[in-house]
Amino acid sequence: MNQVEATDIASISILKDASSAAIYGASGSNGVVLITTKRGSNRDTNVSFNGYFGVSNVWKNQDILNAGEYKALMTEMGQTTDWSGYPYDNHWQSKVFRTAQTKNAQLAISGGNEKSSFYLSGSYISQEGVVITNSLEKANFRVNLETERAD
Repeated sequence: MNQVEATDIASISILKDASSAAIYGASGSNGVVLITTKRGSNRDTNVSFNGYFGVSNVWKNQDILNAGEYKALMTEMGQTTDWSGYPYDNHWQSKVFRTAQTKNAQLAISGGNEKSSFYLSGSYISQEGVVITNSLEKANFRVNLETERAD
């Protein structure tokens, strides 16, 4: 799957109508999005780092019946179950939800001289979901090298 990190984008252009059809033919008839990524330049090496950390929680737990309230409700509804096998309150929301952490780090290095330029970038994200079984982990790496031929 091809993905471009937002921090690697230099510009975005939208082509529509005749300009997109002229370049891409019938496949460009609905419009085309052109994404230009960052490049190195003829200057000193530049290093940039961006990182963040965050937490997420469930906004509000639902009010649920405890074991005694559930037994009383079922009895009131006419259920004649043997309740001896259900002695404990089960606060299932505390077993399913958690305080989830999100960590993201992005590093980019660019530079060059009269004959060549470079742009290197990498990113890593680790994101837990508030539901214990959900999580995401993703890493991207990108290299852009340009050099002039020596004649």
